[in-house]
Amino acid sequence: AVTRLPHVTPTISGSAAESLAFQLAADNGYPAGNVVVANVPLDPANPASRFNDYQVEVTVADDVDMFFSRVFGIDTMTVTRDAVAESLPPLALGGSSNTFGIGVSGGGDGFWAAINSTIDRYENGDPFSSANPVGGSADQGTDSIRTNRAAAGIEGYYYALDVPAGAGAITVFTIDAAYASANASSRYNDGRVQPLEHGSSMSTRFRLAGVDNSPFDYTDNTTILGCDRTYAPTAYPNNIALDPFDPTNPVVDILCVVPVTSEGIYPLHVTANAANQGGNSFGLAVSNTGSGTVKIYGLGSMSLSNTIAGGSSTVDLMRVPEEYAGRKIKASFFDPGDTSGGGNTTMNVLPDAGGISCTITRGDANAFVGSDVGNCFVNTQNNGNRLYSGEWVHMTFDLPSTYSCLSDCWWRINNVIPAGVTANDRTTWRVEVEGNPVHLIG
Repeated sequence: AVTRLPHVTPTISGSAAESLAFQLAADNGYPAGNVVVANVPLDPANPASRFNDYQVEVTVADDVDMFFSRVFGIDTMTVTRDAVAESLPPLALGGSSNTFGIGVSGGGDGFWAAINSTIDRYENGDPFSSANPVGGSADQGTDSIRTNRAAAGIEGYYYALDVPAGAGAITVFTIDAAYASANASSRYNDGRVQPLEHGSSMSTRFRLAGVDNSPFDYTDNTTILGCDRTYAPTAYPNNIALDPFDPTNPVVDILCVVPVTSEGIYPLHVTANAANQGGNSFGLAVSNTGSGTVKIYGLGSMSLSNTIAGGSSTVDLMRVPEEYAGRKIKASFFDPGDTSGGGNTTMNVLPDAGGISCTITRGDANAFVGSDVGNCFVNTQNNGNRLYSGEWVHMTFDLPSTYSCLSDCWWRINNVIPAGVTANDRTTWRVEVEGNPVHLIG
């Protein structure tokens, strides 16, 4: 029963986890008075330090009628059983504030969220929406990630709206959600990150679903009424600089308002149509009327557009809490290193911990293996030659049992670009944790 707990919080009392444990115990004939739901210490040797946010212990007690011992005056005996379950949530990708993929003047995440049309070319940086192999590399389509994704019938990208208890009503905003055939530099003042859009035109669909009792399968949640919208392509004026942080600006749109919320993950599914070839960049934001902050982050994978004009750029990759100690994490990067100009470019993953080993492999037949501790980087361009056009680069990290965050547990990516070189990097990231995320451990 404990493996079905939908949302473990630092305080078990009054949480959705406790409520569901009581419900499941009652279904099996055990009243709430016979059930104890408790937190599990992160460090058993120091139980007062703090609790494990992703483990819960349930103890069930029952009085059993005795037969032979009645001659000694013992009519009943209390029998207890307990179990500890772990429910590791998806790793947050790309940041965990109330905005996502906003790389414009006035603040932002350092990149734009992005998606290409389903008939766009695979090597244009989007392996989970595009399926057109024309013009791609010889090895495209052979990588297991893309093959498995297509076989599962999953398209596009999912983003989590992680809603805390007491959040109240939420308002979901889209930013520059419609494809616009316009010069990005004339629409946005920040040259660091421009919304890269290519092709003729395309429509982009946004669907917000509610929470359910299967938090690790976000593909089967029911879409919330009024939270399903398709943005047709449009043409913004090239001579008007639109700033999404101006609330009067028409580029900011309300996708929907959810008047009453429950604690948990609301998946937002973004897909593109197949009518025309193209790529669209956008941002997301959310506000709430109650307590706490609703966080937005990528679920499993995220596709982005990042413009770097010489120098370096550091953006959030994934947050790896200390509860993931002893796990193996695989981070995959598709089509990295889109640059114009010569020189060498590098991509470096920066864990928020020391002593993390890293193994690097390619996704095509030209496989290479590298392993290092505390220095996980690859050259993505060599003397102007792109090394991974339409290909995957996989980095696997073995977290020791003593894994401990140095700061905020956020792992980041640092891209270094030579002076005089501009990178319009349209790429996709995917993160996987080895093992079953929901399981009994004791």
